[in-house]
Amino acid sequence: MKKVVLSGYFGYGNAGDEAILYSILRVINKTAADEKIDFIILSGNPKQTAESYNVTAINRWNPIEIIKAVRKADLFISGGGSLLQDVTGMLSPRYYLWVLSLARLLSKRVMVYAQGVGPLTGKRVRRSTQRVFDSCDIITVRDVESREDLLRMGVMKDIHVMSDPVLALRKGIVPEDPGNEMLRELGLIDARGRKEKPILGVFLRECKNTASYQMLAKALDQRIKGGWNVIMIPMQHKEDMPVAVEIGNYMNETLYHVGKPLSTGEILSLTGKLDLVLGMRLHSLVFATVMGIPMIALSYDPKIERFVSQLGMVSCIHADSIDVEKLSVAFNWIDAHRREQLDYTQRRSQLMYRQAWETAMIAVNLMQQSTRKEERKLAREQAREQAREQAK
Repeated sequence: MKKVVLSGYFGYGNAGDEAILYSILRVINKTAADEKIDFIILSGNPKQTAESYNVTAINRWNPIEIIKAVRKADLFISGGGSLLQDVTGMLSPRYYLWVLSLARLLSKRVMVYAQGVGPLTGKRVRRSTQRVFDSCDIITVRDVESREDLLRMGVMKDIHVMSDPVLALRKGIVPEDPGNEMLRELGLIDARGRKEKPILGVFLRECKNTASYQMLAKALDQRIKGGWNVIMIPMQHKEDMPVAVEIGNYMNETLYHVGKPLSTGEILSLTGKLDLVLGMRLHSLVFATVMGIPMIALSYDPKIERFVSQLGMVSCIHADSIDVEKLSVAFNWIDAHRREQLDYTQRRSQLMYRQAWETAMIAVNLMQQSTRKEERKLAREQAREQAREQAK
């Protein structure tokens, strides 16, 4: 059985990163066909990860466990997601560069899997990234801007532009029942699944300018008065719920909340039941793309604008400069061009879907190269042993 070690921001209850893990496991397993793979996941919550995905999971902060796992690996994968960025601090890039360096030190095949790189502002971490990435076997990134940033750092290795791993999913594999059940519990659909009003799903996270919350609350009040229901959906429950509650406190109209942590499958299912997504979390926009739902983006990070640029025809407003007029214009544009936007983004997403599967093919090929290398090494050792026996 082949062994693949997978490093990322897994086991922390972030629905976007959990969707990345689910998708990578799914597409690599399907691409490898009959070849059995033992995935070893570096996780912040190994027990939960192992139970959720039926894989082996170890503590991402235990260096002894990590070294033991990597020693046995046929392939080490780093990604996807925005692992190499120092906006939230230096610990993140240092950690992910350390595990990449460890894999190379142990002479393992190493793949950077559809990562979004940056922002990386520190000179030292940029030099470290250049050095470590040039030692990898394969580098794939999820957007052109990540490739350009790596080139500016001096990376000489070929860099392949692919797409976010979650875009390998399709609406047809997502069950409808979880989404229907949540909307039924909130009273937004009847027993037959019929909506009284269209539904706007809002996916938020904390932003620097809290004055934007008041502007957003006014715009949502207007939307509700215009005949919509609005539901707040947390992608990382502990972090997102306080923002949703604060905005609700500024509002005069009725705002609905999903008040519990949701799995990736539940959020995808619920997204498929919406009529419009207003998303500040990157993977809320990715989920909307997968499920064929029109969207408006609220950008707090360059990765949002990069994704919007890939899709095209998506309204994008910076989260720190939200005002009622900007949102009203965006809502009105979507109302007038809903079908046009969906057709355009779905055509663009077809290419991204193929790229997401191609990334898995690259990973499987690299894993098989590693296996053939080990087989040749074993054959040489057996031949030497046989020669020694004959010499006796």
